Amino acid sequence: KKMNAKELMVANVRREMKARGLTQTQLAGLCGWPQARLAEVLNSEHRPRVDTLDVIARALDTTPSALLMPLPENSAVPT
Repeated sequence: KKMNAKELMVANVRREMKARGLTQTQLAGLCGWPQARLAEVLNSEHRPRVDTLDVIARALDTTPSALLMPLPENSAVPT
């Protein structure tokens, strides 16, 4: 099944969090948000706003476009 943009973003954020050993609480802190806000962004059915995506990308030291790139074929998506 091909992922939509929201699913790709969530999968990439989770992959980046795992690669950096970050919890949701830690990433939320880097974003300047309470953990509940990050959880809402990651678990909501709604696509995040561009500025929200930008904040998450900056916190992960990457770009918004990188968070929307398809995952490598053999990449497991952390849950």
